[in-house]
Amino acid sequence: MSKRNKKVQSVVDDHQALQRLHWRERECRFDISLKNLLEPVYGETFIDSLNDVEDTKGNPGKSGRLIVSNLRIIWHSHTDAKINISIGLFSALRLEMRTTESRLRGRSRSLFISARNVVRGRTIRYQFIFTNVVEGSPRLFTTIQAVNKAYDTSRLYREIRLRSSISSDYQLNLLPREHILESLDGVMNVSGDTGILGILCWTNIRVCWISQINELHNISLPYYNISKLSVRDSVYGRIVVLQSSVSIVRPKPYNLGFRIEPPEKVDQSAVAIKSAMYAYCKAPDFGVRHTETAPVPPSALTVEIEDDDVDIVGDVDATGDAFAAYFADTENARDGAVKRPPMFSEELGLAVEQLRPGVTMKTLWSL
Repeated sequence: MSKRNKKVQSVVDDHQALQRLHWRERECRFDISLKNLLEPVYGETFIDSLNDVEDTKGNPGKSGRLIVSNLRIIWHSHTDAKINISIGLFSALRLEMRTTESRLRGRSRSLFISARNVVRGRTIRYQFIFTNVVEGSPRLFTTIQAVNKAYDTSRLYREIRLRSSISSDYQLNLLPREHILESLDGVMNVSGDTGILGILCWTNIRVCWISQINELHNISLPYYNISKLSVRDSVYGRIVVLQSSVSIVRPKPYNLGFRIEPPEKVDQSAVAIKSAMYAYCKAPDFGVRHTETAPVPPSALTVEIEDDDVDIVGDVDATGDAFAAYFADTENARDGAVKRPPMFSEELGLAVEQLRPGVTMKTLWSL
């Protein structure tokens, strides 16, 4: 095989390997091979793991290892690694902490995960319950919730978007670590019944098109979601066609066509987009950012109390008498309270209850 053919085959293998990542992110699978379970490939990174975790619902009483990556959650048994679960974050619908009954720990806090699969057009829902056997160690569970939140806020890296807010004043809003490789004006989107002129650009992460008439008419297609790129003849002439991959929420692919002027730029642009896509295949960026933060030591939360530089002016005993005025005076009272006759207060100009001996209106108001 020539060097050129070897290079082409390597590129094809990289793209096929990237496509095979989809099941890891988008599906729930059970009892899979150890190679597919524990060997990360092409952009998947293991973030954290924790031993002594029970699969409370599926394998009660069995302790195992729980692992979280930037694409999925994995559990496998300690005694037999062939007993395992792989939950893609795309398929996870809800994560929450609840109180449950565990055979290994009794009543404890557990992580509940609701997920789904689509098999032959039918949606199958699952519920997973994981309990940490070691008491007082919720570290991994909080990590999973943080990773899931980072996954939800970075869907533009992995999913196709139509008519969404991807631009401001007809300029593409770049994602973190994203940069534009090339931008072309006057590119016609011929995916619908009529052609619409706009701006076509591709970055190190995705291909985007923005209408020149209404910027809310746009397309964002990540390389991760491109299943096929080709050049075809159409009623509009030669066009670049991008086909999206299928998923649980989109069982049918999108075919997006773009006519580029002049015609000789069509093939050049297709080659440039392919080069960017294959460069992405070598080092995919799924946008999931998670940084471990060290716990704050108790000493850092301690605040030293300093004496206030304040001089107290006044009669301390008088203030004490004023506080005593608020205590209930029930001595020698049949109904639980001393009844004093009213008197006229010249200071207030009102009728008030007669004060106790040694208490003045001034001391009451100086509290």
